[in-house]
Amino acid sequence: MTDIASHSPQEDLERIIEGAHKEYKDSSAVPEKYRKHLKSRLLFLWAAESIEPTRKNQRSIRQANWRNNKAHEAYSKVQDTSQHLLCVFISAISPTACYGPNFPKDLQRFLQTFDKNKFKLDLDTKEEKFFDSVAIEGRFKKDPRYINFLSGLFPKSCTISFWLLSGLIEMQDIIPSRGNKKTQI
Repeated sequence: MTDIASHSPQEDLERIIEGAHKEYKDSSAVPEKYRKHLKSRLLFLWAAESIEPTRKNQRSIRQANWRNNKAHEAYSKVQDTSQHLLCVFISAISPTACYGPNFPKDLQRFLQTFDKNKFKLDLDTKEEKFFDSVAIEGRFKKDPRYINFLSGLFPKSCTISFWLLSGLIEMQDIIPSRGNKKTQI
């Protein structure tokens, strides 16, 4: 597993992301070894619920929430940069890695030099079903962050879905009835 938390300090963020990106590109799908991590981290990112501290566990819960906030912050910065990068990044970089002492600076440097034009995933449209199943499980299918993520990865299929969800078009506008020749989108 290519995960920054399990590598020596000499390996840098760029190398890990490039390796994971290559694996995605070689398969045109979410590589099997990343599927479980991707699912749990998408749920962590968009469906996370904070744990209410009790008197007994207050300190450990505060620490966990602090770590979770650091990971959320890092993942959100990546999403603001590129949906394609988020998919690879969240697969390869654990939440634990996001609160290392040098991680914020390393991430900032990486994002400043990141070239969106050279970093595209060409995922098979079957993968959209995987992401939708995670979104349904996490109850974030209508979350704008998820919609942006999915439409970034699958722009053609998501355009119509987004228009339908937002009420900009209706199903009869897409599928012409017999005898009525409406232009399909």
